[in-house]
Amino acid sequence: MFYSFSLTIIITFLLFSCKKKEEKKSDTHNQIVKTEITDKKNNAINFSSSIKSIGQFGNGVTDIEGNVYKTVIIENQEWMAENLKVTKYNDGTKINIEPNSNNWSTNNQPTYCFFNNDSTYNSKYGNLYNWYVIKDEVNINKNVCPIGWHVPSEIDWNILINYLGGEKIAGGKLKEIQITSWNQTNENTTNSSLFTALPSGYRNNGGNFGSIGNYGYWWTSTELNSIDAYYKGMYSNSESISTNNSNKKLGLSIRCIKD
Repeated sequence: MFYSFSLTIIITFLLFSCKKKEEKKSDTHNQIVKTEITDKKNNAINFSSSIKSIGQFGNGVTDIEGNVYKTVIIENQEWMAENLKVTKYNDGTKINIEPNSNNWSTNNQPTYCFFNNDSTYNSKYGNLYNWYVIKDEVNINKNVCPIGWHVPSEIDWNILINYLGGEKIAGGKLKEIQITSWNQTNENTTNSSLFTALPSGYRNNGGNFGSIGNYGYWWTSTELNSIDAYYKGMYSNSESISTNNSNKKLGLSIRCIKD
């Protein structure tokens, strides 16, 4: 009986010791994780503050609905430093919204949507627009950008890209640094232009959404033919910016440039 009682005490002591060791190990692990997160945030802040800016902030601009956008002056151009959020043309005319995928895929009228049909994305990423929002013949010469601003042509974009060193490296100078937005960043992602490009994803011409966090796409006002138009693309794993063309029914972001 005494032996059994002693054995019970010993087992209880060993179990208590193991539990303490596990708790200590868990506390140590949690502390390491917290330290790593803090270090990453501090490194991002220190890295950001050490970058020499190529651009400088402008006075900002307000759209027809009262949305206020930061602007940035890069060389002789002034750009919005945020994606367009407006749901009306600058004369007050409403733009159609289309949540339904089938309707989106067959639509050839000026239309916008929120990513994943979720309006909470609007604040950070802006809206996704099909190219018909831009096309003068379809929108009866209405302008989706604030008065005194316009959707940039491919030439407008190329002036910016060439000033920042060309397509192979300009994307890194245009992309926001924070890893909370882009799924990947590296030392060549500097946002030194202050353009703050975000990976706002897209809506394809079938009405499906994708690639938020990985890709950012922006329409140009330049069309290729009756079906396709040009856009610019940036990617989480690259410092490049590409020129592409695709169906005008795609839902992509818009950045405006001052006249």
